[in-house]
Amino acid sequence: FQSAVLLLEEDLKTRGDKPELEIKSMPDLSYKLWGLHKKKLCIIAARTSQGKSLMAINLAWDLAKQGKKIIYLSLEMPINKIAERIFCIDNRFDNFKLLKNSYNRELTTKQLFNTWKGKYTDSRFILSDCLGRDWDYIEQIVTNIQSKPDAIFVDHISEIRGTINQKQAIDDYLSKMRESAIRNNFALVVCSQVNRTAPSDKTDKEPQLHQLKASGFLEEAADQVILLHWPWHSDNSKPKSEIIINVAKNRDGMTG
Repeated sequence: FQSAVLLLEEDLKTRGDKPELEIKSMPDLSYKLWGLHKKKLCIIAARTSQGKSLMAINLAWDLAKQGKKIIYLSLEMPINKIAERIFCIDNRFDNFKLLKNSYNRELTTKQLFNTWKGKYTDSRFILSDCLGRDWDYIEQIVTNIQSKPDAIFVDHISEIRGTINQKQAIDDYLSKMRESAIRNNFALVVCSQVNRTAPSDKTDKEPQLHQLKASGFLEEAADQVILLHWPWHSDNSKPKSEIIINVAKNRDGMTG
């Protein structure tokens, strides 16, 4: 017990008046979570096309702009599409305008992009769209690089494929990730899909913890779970720009 108390004392001495990994772009969420936490697993979950990748990209870029070293492993989206979303987030730019070729048609868009591009030549934000399905390989990178990451993001866990059983492959992957996060002192953020509402349900209800897809280990292993819900997706009378962010699990803090 005394050794546990001494470890606690050392931990308490390192704490500050602000979270170590503060989410500056979303202060209310940052306060509720007290930021993201090293050595812990945070799950961002939502149904298809309800904002989980955008939330993860936003959090990762928020930390990167603060000078934190971030590794973002996209198992679904190519890195140029992630950069496009970051450009739109940073400049509050309508992504549909980019889709309709405003870069080539409007000089102001090209000028805005060139100015933005020049700001982040020394960013510590590492993007990959080809690594991450094999955690043993990522473990080698994390172990051998000189400057350890402050956070690793994986989007999303359902893309992990096992040779025999996908559920077992995901459970093993998550277990290894948590061990590595503790050993190498980084925050781990993983995106997960939420099972769709049963066909008998007439309304698109907010997702629940038990609906995390592909692995019961997700709910058990996570220190924090953020559930996203976009009411407009199923009911166009709802405000299009509002998404419900529910901190459904938080071992050391507030929920809701």
